[in-house]
Amino acid sequence: MTVDEELSKARELRKQNCQAEALEIALRITAIEPANADAWWIAGLAAHSLDRIKDSLSALREMLKHAPRFASGWAQYGVVLGENGQLEEAKKAFNQAIRIDPQHVFAHRQAARICELAEDRDGQIRFLNSLDSFGKADSADLNRLGIAHWEKKHFAKAIEYYLRSAAEEADPAPYFNLALVYNHSEVSQDVDAVDSLNRALALNPDYHPANKKLAEITPRLRSLAYEALKFGETLLAFEEWFQFYLNPFELLGATREQRLEDFDSKTIQKLKKRLLQEIDLEDGHIEHLNGFCFDRSQVIGVCEELTDENIKSHHWLVFKNPFLLWFLTRGDLRHFVYRSDYSPLEVLEALDSPWSGFKEWLSKPFAKQYNLVLSRAMQKMAIPVIESLFDGRRWTLRCHEDICFDAAHRHVDRLLEPLKEAAKAARNNCPSLIEIEQLVIDSGLSSVINLLPEPFREKQAEAVRCVRDIAIACYNEHGESDLSKSILLLSKKFTFKSTELHQRLEQDFLQIQKLIAEERKHDAKLTLGGQPMQITKEGVRMGECFLAASKITSIRWGILITGYQHAPVYEFLMVFRDDDFQEAVFSWRSSSDLKKQEAHFNQLVEAAMNYIVPKIFLKVQNQLANGEHIRVGKCTMIREGVAFDAQGWFSNKKQIIPWQQVGTEMRNGILSVFDRTNPKMRIQTPLRESENAIILRIFASDAEKNRL
Repeated sequence: MTVDEELSKARELRKQNCQAEALEIALRITAIEPANADAWWIAGLAAHSLDRIKDSLSALREMLKHAPRFASGWAQYGVVLGENGQLEEAKKAFNQAIRIDPQHVFAHRQAARICELAEDRDGQIRFLNSLDSFGKADSADLNRLGIAHWEKKHFAKAIEYYLRSAAEEADPAPYFNLALVYNHSEVSQDVDAVDSLNRALALNPDYHPANKKLAEITPRLRSLAYEALKFGETLLAFEEWFQFYLNPFELLGATREQRLEDFDSKTIQKLKKRLLQEIDLEDGHIEHLNGFCFDRSQVIGVCEELTDENIKSHHWLVFKNPFLLWFLTRGDLRHFVYRSDYSPLEVLEALDSPWSGFKEWLSKPFAKQYNLVLSRAMQKMAIPVIESLFDGRRWTLRCHEDICFDAAHRHVDRLLEPLKEAAKAARNNCPSLIEIEQLVIDSGLSSVINLLPEPFREKQAEAVRCVRDIAIACYNEHGESDLSKSILLLSKKFTFKSTELHQRLEQDFLQIQKLIAEERKHDAKLTLGGQPMQITKEGVRMGECFLAASKITSIRWGILITGYQHAPVYEFLMVFRDDDFQEAVFSWRSSSDLKKQEAHFNQLVEAAMNYIVPKIFLKVQNQLANGEHIRVGKCTMIREGVAFDAQGWFSNKKQIIPWQQVGTEMRNGILSVFDRTNPKMRIQTPLRESENAIILRIFASDAEKNRL
């Protein structure tokens, strides 16, 4: 038997699934002819079928040495590499196959599968898109493309590919996947999700995932439908009906028990003649359409459309679906709300059909009517209706989206305007929390803007920016960190569908929290005898007594040590007084655990130095600039410096030390004030008993720094 005959036999054995025998023959040939690529190819395939992965890889490598331009060989090599867990090497093999044959279907499909295993969504999309571009993507490929885009949150693309997959093959899986996209919080078109699930169940009533998801989604939609229809079946006034669409079959008095075939040209002419007679007799009013008045020429034009068989079928499809018809003509809301007895499967099939032209014909009048109904819902602040209108069955082309939302954009702009003005004003005037709550919550802004779909993302971002700008202004311009945090908390009232906006809000909130934590790090909050003893940015609290930081005018503190050397008693004292002469006194004694007690006292001192002393310093600075005198123990602060009475032999003499020459020392609870040029000129005053002694010391220190 010749080599060629042996190869033919091996191929035949493979077809008969006698893989071991085929492998044996192929290896026998390679022993005789090591460069025989065909033999290595059969050996590689047979070994792979026998799950002998390493032997398959070895044979395929040998084959590729002798047939490096064999695209299918590289593709098969990639498959086996993938099964061996060598995903990156597998990708390289598939890429080589595609370089050799750019339209190699098997290579593209398997490369996409390997990318899916490697969680390389971009690679998966790239290979499947290539497969689609030369018309070889099947239903499973398109479904996998939808899944890849779903994973990347490319929702519009996912919807496109799931619909195409479903159109290629009658399979419930793509419709179920489609429902998952519509039900996602960033899409939130739950009525569309229900319609997709019903389409899946129409193909397979026992499809468990669809039944389970339907049971999960519908309770909310039932409740929403109930709330929406409290506003009535339509929000349009009678005079606003039939603005953008007339249905000739409804005009002619057709019934839904009839068939489209019943309306041949003769029947239509007869009904049209009768209709025009009624219009002439009743001054345009048609009794079976609630007496609405129509223009004769308009009616003639609509009836003429029935001469086009394609458009005629479109009008009939609308007529056979009453909720769609009544929405287009009267603004009926029942088209958008969930009803267990309404599933417009026939219309959905026509909308998805690439050849019917139904969606292209329907889109513009639908968009105009939608714009009008949404506008009325926003004017009435009918939140359940607005939510229902965004929940699905918006059957328009993307190019008509601007028409759908034209009036809504203007309404949202009006809602946003007060908040934008508040953001500008906040730079100069600190707002109150109540003011901003009114703008965000009470106005209905957050309720409306939370429901807005993807075309309104910029409006939602603008609302976030305004609240953020107000919060930042409260912090940066007015030093109100807690107010800043409270206002930023209001942004959590916005529950947008956009994950990106939510992440941005969360980042802002965390940043404000960090700033507040940094600003509050000096807070002192202790308890004395069951009473709170606190020094914070807002002020000082002792029990029920609270002095606002902005009103405190003086401070004094100190520690008095009494008792014996080995049994000392520490008396801690800190006193604050405000401009109404109210006092908050922190005072306690201790003879045990003195280090801990000193640490508590030092915490109070640090808090006072950070929150209270700077405000007193500014007040004293203004008083001195106005020529006032500030008494500090045994001396007086004046604009020129520090004045005190120096005791002489026979009388006291008033001494003034200019600020540039004032020196201070603190030792054992005593503040010494002296003249740097004449240290003998000195006065001492106890810190514990002298109001604002620390302020005097800070003034002296600043004066010295300025002198240097």
